[in-house]
Amino acid sequence: MIESYIEKDILIKTELINSLYQGETIGVSSASQLFQLSSATLIDYIEEICERLKPYVLAKNYYCGEYKIVLATHLPVYVYQKLIFKESRFLQGVLLYLQECTHYLEFVEKLYISVGSSYSLKRKVEQAFNQLGLRFEEIDELGYRLLCMNISLKVTPVFSMEKNKGFQKWLNYFFTVMIEKGFILSPENKYYVSMGFLTAYNRREHCVQYTKKRKKMLEQLEMFQCLKEFYTFSDLENYLPIDELYFLTIILNSCHYTFATINRFNEHYTQLNNVFIYGERGSIELVERFSGQFKAEVKENQFFINAVTKLLKTAYLNEQLLFPSQSVHLNEKEIATYQKINYVLGSLSKETTTKYTFNENYVKRFTKEVIFLLDQNEKVTSAFVILTNKLYNSLIMSIFQEKKEYLNIPTKLFNSYKELDQVDERIVKNAIIFYDDILEAPTIPVKSAIPINVKTICGRFS
Repeated sequence: MIESYIEKDILIKTELINSLYQGETIGVSSASQLFQLSSATLIDYIEEICERLKPYVLAKNYYCGEYKIVLATHLPVYVYQKLIFKESRFLQGVLLYLQECTHYLEFVEKLYISVGSSYSLKRKVEQAFNQLGLRFEEIDELGYRLLCMNISLKVTPVFSMEKNKGFQKWLNYFFTVMIEKGFILSPENKYYVSMGFLTAYNRREHCVQYTKKRKKMLEQLEMFQCLKEFYTFSDLENYLPIDELYFLTIILNSCHYTFATINRFNEHYTQLNNVFIYGERGSIELVERFSGQFKAEVKENQFFINAVTKLLKTAYLNEQLLFPSQSVHLNEKEIATYQKINYVLGSLSKETTTKYTFNENYVKRFTKEVIFLLDQNEKVTSAFVILTNKLYNSLIMSIFQEKKEYLNIPTKLFNSYKELDQVDERIVKNAIIFYDDILEAPTIPVKSAIPINVKTICGRFS
């Protein structure tokens, strides 16, 4: 992974930005231990972040060794992280290499560094390319494209955004078609998919080679069918050869996307389950082992099956999660579950010939999802969801209705606390309230009140 070569201070700063964006408080002592830094260095990093993101810092408070910094969330988190990634000399060097500026004197000219630093950076970039199997004399086209996208997301687009109005028009219309089909893509994911189209367009004379078996698997995915249907009625064939649909399917398949309704969610994952779970014996055995580890009827738990599907669809044939992600930190309870999951994945890989390679951070996210699905909550009589963003009303309500199997209580959705005031006080006192985290905590007495991040909840079902 290219991330292993990026400067440590850059990676730490982007992880800190991710935590701040999620509204987390950063304790200097605990964070210093986590990142293996001195407290003074960590404070310097946080102050540098605040200075770099100054126009987007809404509030900043330091008290008793803890930072509480509020970032504007009208922009996706990757926009803020890119401001830090752009400072990475290594990533700048990779960008030049991908743009075929491979002579060390070109590094000197474009990066304004000394000859010695340029030569050293060039060697480091070449070493990374060799270890990734991206030698220019015998290049792995898929690996090359994915690296181009990774750098485009972290630094700046590798390929120039050509002013081709026809191509841009059809690309914009594609996102409209996705909405009509019940898929919701965040601005972050739209940018990611746009980079996929742009990469395919600029590398159209160097198509990725696929085996017949791999093509057959990709053709079974709903994303391929959406792309093929769009390809036939649009002018996209004037810009891309039809084989590029396989590459674009891989890109869309790796995205986090959410759904307009729970029915749309169920339809999509029923189809994906047929491909990744029920299509082969190895995956069924994986589900059975999870069932044994967690002493749960996993086969009867459709959300658990879908969670396994998400894990597999990003691991198939080394097509790991492509979207740039930060390290996922686990608490003690989550670490115990993570060890169980790793035991299952590790033992299955040893005993069978598997074509899956599991991304560590994605397995950690899967761990959090497993805990979300299997955790036993305190018994209460009712659950209420206060959600301000009506766009997600139907999906969130559907999710909580399904979650009723674990809560075993009726759930109702409101758009404000004012609507909740109409409910009998005796019922509210014994209720659990999930409220949108952009709201203040409820002042009314309830058994439990839990803030929810709508994007995070929706992301669990992406």
